[in-house]
Amino acid sequence: MHRFWSLLFATVNLACLALLVVAYACPELGWWLPDAASTQATNIDSLFYLITALCGFFFVATEGILIYSLWKFPSTAPGNPKPIHGHLGLEIGWTIAPLVGLLVITAASLPVWQAARYQGFPTSTLPGNSETPPDADQVILVTARQWDWHLKYATEPLPSEGIRQWAAEGTPSDLVVANELHVWKGAKVSLLLRTTDVIHSFFVPALRLKQDTLPGKTIPMRFEATVSNVRFDPAEGRVVPTDTKASWEIACAELCGGNHFRMRGKLFVHPDRKSYDAWLDHSKRQTRSRSLTAMVPQASSSIQKDGFTQ
Repeated sequence: MHRFWSLLFATVNLACLALLVVAYACPELGWWLPDAASTQATNIDSLFYLITALCGFFFVATEGILIYSLWKFPSTAPGNPKPIHGHLGLEIGWTIAPLVGLLVITAASLPVWQAARYQGFPTSTLPGNSETPPDADQVILVTARQWDWHLKYATEPLPSEGIRQWAAEGTPSDLVVANELHVWKGAKVSLLLRTTDVIHSFFVPALRLKQDTLPGKTIPMRFEATVSNVRFDPAEGRVVPTDTKASWEIACAELCGGNHFRMRGKLFVHPDRKSYDAWLDHSKRQTRSRSLTAMVPQASSSIQKDGFTQ
């Protein structure tokens, strides 16, 4: 019976390894990592492979010992195994091995995390004299609330020392869009993340970008998109996909209430700034037109009330 369990464990582990190989070798199946659409994606994926390799090595070694022991030493075998409790060499060995592995992961993680999170920011909550990286091409305020994302785009150049004030107060020319993150390929984008209610988590798998939004804090993140998936068509007045397979989701990765599943958006990467500016100008005109249309009925009723109808 002990050999049956040994074979069962061996079969299950080999099947898992086979699925891992198939998922990696056949990306068209969609079983592996999502599209990589930012400069940091490659480094984060490399970090994922490193952690997977280290964990996989110890997993295979542990399971191998277990399978061998089940096969070789049945519970009905005569005699007792030699105890190893208090073996100093083993204690030191299995303390040092995980320590070395964790140090390797830490050393590999720090520069990746710094590039995505802290570069240009001495701390994580927008300190006074370094509010945004000086090389940022775009600064976008992302405000989370139950259950959508509000993204505010500055339509005028912002002074590097006035980002905090802009994030808090805004300007009349700002464009606010729900659930749509628009950037252009190669732009160095600085996101300012905040929430008006509970904790949310801003997650864009294609960018390998994930950050919790915390009440009372404005948290910076940055990225640079390397692949475009849309362009703006002035004739049709809309964004047109250039790659139907490159539909990149923005998700909330933190349970935030009963309609958490609805908190989704889309990432639109334009091929160049010209396409982005065309979308921005068109969206501003649409917003202005809707505002004027909404004001007309109010003005008409006020004129009629005062007896000045035409």
